[in-house]
Amino acid sequence: MYRSGWATKEGQERILTLPRVHFGTLLRDAVASPAAAAPHLKADEWKAAVARSDVHLQWDPDHAAGSHPVTRRALQLVLRVETLRRSSDERLTNVEDITDFVIEQRSNIRRPEELITPQEDVYPVHDPDTARRIGLDSE
Repeated sequence: MYRSGWATKEGQERILTLPRVHFGTLLRDAVASPAAAAPHLKADEWKAAVARSDVHLQWDPDHAAGSHPVTRRALQLVLRVETLRRSSDERLTNVEDITDFVIEQRSNIRRPEELITPQEDVYPVHDPDTARRIGLDSE
């Protein structure tokens, strides 16, 4: 929610959740940005991968519910419309628009005791190729 400015940043006004089971597919298809995040690719290979990918991945500083920075990194996925269309036709049966909830909670940012956020868990990436491509340690 922090990354989108609590649904206020241009192009990030809608906040969606999707079933965890589909997250791995998105990671598998993702191309890391910027190019430095994909050191396994040469510059021209990275540009071609970005051009053909419908899923872009970026590692950002993470923030706790009250918007203060934390040491972990947050994964931001940018999905092109075609991915959302294909996903809704082929895989996803339960995408939830939580924008109204996010807007409601935005008023509680400075009152953490009243702030309600979705449960977050670390997502384990078991496929070593996916982990390498998205910049995770292979440990």
